[in-house]
Amino acid sequence: MTRVEADIAKFLEGDPQFVKNLVAELQVAVRRQHNLSIDDVKDIAQEAQVRALENIHRFDRRSPFTTWVKGIALNVAKEYWRSPKRREISVDPAEAQEISEEVAFDAQLVVDDFMSGMSSEEQTIMEMTQEGYSAADMGQALGKSAQAIRSKKSRLLKKLRESWREMED
Repeated sequence: MTRVEADIAKFLEGDPQFVKNLVAELQVAVRRQHNLSIDDVKDIAQEAQVRALENIHRFDRRSPFTTWVKGIALNVAKEYWRSPKRREISVDPAEAQEISEEVAFDAQLVVDDFMSGMSSEEQTIMEMTQEGYSAADMGQALGKSAQAIRSKKSRLLKKLRESWREMED
């Protein structure tokens, strides 16, 4: 059995780990391409799974299965952006401001808590990242290679995302 066939089998059987990983990949792909809320990204990933299941007979096996499903997810995201329903949403400005302040406050708590557990070097990297410094500039300032900075930054951002997810749950 080829990897593509194995992936299709896992998808059709609803293998929890495979589906979880696939959903995570879909969400990352959509977030990279489109500035959407987490809820919208989750909805798009779910819709992509449904469409993949409905159209599995169209998959031609020339590319990896996950690549095919990501393409479906990106098409669903494009449809979302073009949707007239999305443009018709009206929100009370006072309510939107209140929600925005609550989210900002929650986000600041997560960031503050996260930053308090970091070393001074890690805090500097995060602050320089927020200010728009490149990995090369940060590396030069901290006496490290650009690759070391990118690796550390990647690990820090992963931890921050995990902290954020814990706050959402």
